[in-house]
Amino acid sequence: MHGRAGCIIGTRGGPSIIEKSLSGQKVRAAGAPNAASQKEHSRDMKIPKVRRSLYRAAAKLGDVEALASGKPERIIERAENKVIWRGFSSLFRAFRGR
Repeated sequence: MHGRAGCIIGTRGGPSIIEKSLSGQKVRAAGAPNAASQKEHSRDMKIPKVRRSLYRAAAKLGDVEALASGKPERIIERAENKVIWRGFSSLFRAFRGR
């Protein structure tokens, strides 16, 4: 603690992260990340995977709905779009070097 009551100090006697952020100074993390920040980082890394799974599930549901509708034009349109976009995907992967 510093001379003022309730003021949290950094480990080396300087101003704390809270004091720096309240005064508008930029705050950088120093040293190895602690367990809490690693846990937060791992949770953040899972969000894109969940999002991708949800989009894929929605695409599959759209395919199933098109088939269930029984409308040949809708089924053909869906199949054509899949073929076209897969072609674009592989074409652009070739340019990126994958």
